[in-house]
Amino acid sequence: MTARVRIILACVLLTGVALAGTVGFMLVEGWSFGDSLYMAVITVSTVGYGEVRPLSDAGRLLAVGVIVVAVGALGFSATSIGVYLAEGHLLHELRRKRMERALRKLHGHFIICGGGRFGREVAAEFARSQASYAVVDLDPEGCELAGTPGLAFVKGDAGDDQALREAGVDRAKGLVAALPGDDANLYVVLTARQLNRNLVIITQAAQQRSIDKLRLAGADRVVSPYLIAGRAMASALLRPSVVNFLDEALYRETTPLQIEQLQVPAHSDLAGQSVRTAGIGPATGATVVAIHRSDGALVSAAEALTTTVHGGDILVAVGTTEQLQALTDLAG
Repeated sequence: MTARVRIILACVLLTGVALAGTVGFMLVEGWSFGDSLYMAVITVSTVGYGEVRPLSDAGRLLAVGVIVVAVGALGFSATSIGVYLAEGHLLHELRRKRMERALRKLHGHFIICGGGRFGREVAAEFARSQASYAVVDLDPEGCELAGTPGLAFVKGDAGDDQALREAGVDRAKGLVAALPGDDANLYVVLTARQLNRNLVIITQAAQQRSIDKLRLAGADRVVSPYLIAGRAMASALLRPSVVNFLDEALYRETTPLQIEQLQVPAHSDLAGQSVRTAGIGPATGATVVAIHRSDGALVSAAEALTTTVHGGDILVAVGTTEQLQALTDLAG
């Protein structure tokens, strides 16, 4: 019997004793319901306020019986509460309630399915970018993200509808399927896509043959860690300066240069102008290296100079923090 069940049983037992005592005093002494209830409660609680009215011999025997049963029930209750506190159930329940409140507040956040090594790195990048996120994993104590302060965590199977709903999949901006197996990630992608058609879904694929299947299931992008690692190692040998620059710009907060993306609002002064005619370089110091169209097309740096920028386009730019902020201000 769990501690919670014991506490519920103790409450039911105490309530039952009080009601039985109330009915008993009404039948034995002929008292009103109010007097009988008062007498039963002070008898069960053993506070000793005194009798409501003088008791008959039968009434005294009834009172003795109520006291004996009540003392046993109170002892059982005290033991159950002590066990509940000692086993940490109350603290766990408070944490669970606090976590549920935190999850309900999330909106426009990201969901990481899987708290392993891959999920840990994704969470670290989200934390560096100050992006809100929730994690879904079967083992909150044993995963790589265990002990992360303030982490919004859902204990459950990431492929289960209920677990994803608890993580706020209907309000989320994006989801990362970072489970070890491709089959598990495939199921997560299918489930998440059914629950939120507008969700941006990124997943990893251990096997090359799984990439097309994951895309068909609804993944917007499939990342192959082995493919990326192999290309990164080759590029580090063939183009070390390029790799060093990208590492500095993407992954180090203290670097002077950063790569950032900025969506141009429909009402922006940049809309309807090219990068050159808008004077982005002289005005901000930032360099636009590409334009990502709303239809998915990618415009290179050379073409971006003379290509008209539209509202909804995403500018990919390089510059210092101050220069990128100036570009954000210019875009309005």
